[in-house]
Amino acid sequence: MDRVRRIAHQLINEHPERFSADFENNKKAVTELAIFRSKQLRNRVVGYITHYMKLQQEAEPEPAETETEAEAQAPAPAEPVSAESGSSN
Repeated sequence: MDRVRRIAHQLINEHPERFSADFENNKKAVTELAIFRSKQLRNRVVGYITHYMKLQQEAEPEPAETETEAEAQAPAPAEPVSAESGSSN
């Protein structure tokens, strides 16, 4: 397992822009970047890279909404109802 992690981290450090949370795209990138003797080792490395990239995406904080975006999504306030309408006693 240490070999899988070492290879995966080496590839991620050298080519961070090539990898994402998608297994198939990562498999194509790894096939272009490295030569493996076995399909099993390649798939384990790709699986680890995919798992690692998913964890990295979850760890990144989402950008905070600006006040104008929050105001645009909020419903418009209704007009106040007057208590003096209708009859007077």
